[in-house]
Amino acid sequence: MSTKLTKETANQILKEFSKELRKTTGKADVDIIIVGGGSILLNYNFRTMTDDFDIIKPHKLLDISSAKNKIKDKYNLSNDWFNDDFLKTDSYTPRLLEHCDYYCTYSNHIHFYTIKDEYLIAMKLKSSRNYKRDISDIIGILNENPYITFDKIVKAYNQLYDEMDMNTVSMLKRFIAIPKDNLDVLYKDIVEEESSIKDIIIQDGLIERENIPYINLNEIINKSSNLTSSDSESDFSEETE
Repeated sequence: MSTKLTKETANQILKEFSKELRKTTGKADVDIIIVGGGSILLNYNFRTMTDDFDIIKPHKLLDISSAKNKIKDKYNLSNDWFNDDFLKTDSYTPRLLEHCDYYCTYSNHIHFYTIKDEYLIAMKLKSSRNYKRDISDIIGILNENPYITFDKIVKAYNQLYDEMDMNTVSMLKRFIAIPKDNLDVLYKDIVEEESSIKDIIIQDGLIERENIPYINLNEIINKSSNLTSSDSESDFSEETE
């Protein structure tokens, strides 16, 4: 079984990866943007591990295979521990290049950037996969950064993907309305639900998205925030499709 990336190992692995990558790139400056779970691992405390680093390479012809494989073997990581499969997903847009934040530089020329805060929430809203950590990640980010507002998230979403649809607006309003003191409970409840759905997918071999069970967000949010049923959107559970 492969080893996961953790908060304790992530930066050391990036440092050693950079050293290996520089053997092929020399003194050329290289930019790499880390998104998704990798960015959460590097920027927040609610996630302690991730399976991989999802990345964007602004220079698409950059060959990282040799460095990637050497680090994979050294740390017993998965074959795709450092990959750009994210480019095939709905949440990818080249506009992300305009909204990344500098993270660090290793080996003088390998520069890492991340997507975080309202822009990362916007990405998670765009994908909203019940069987991943999209919904719980939104709650986790909101819990750690109370300065992220509804307006900031809508602006970020519109900058990345154009106008936010009404279902997503409704879902976001529900998240923002959760009292801060209840976000920890909500986060744990949604993680548990996401994990259950992932287990169902693995056991039943569900592939088509329309066959994947919904997270009953109405029930979980009402339980976690003490909202009454009259405060709920009647069809809210369908908005996470």
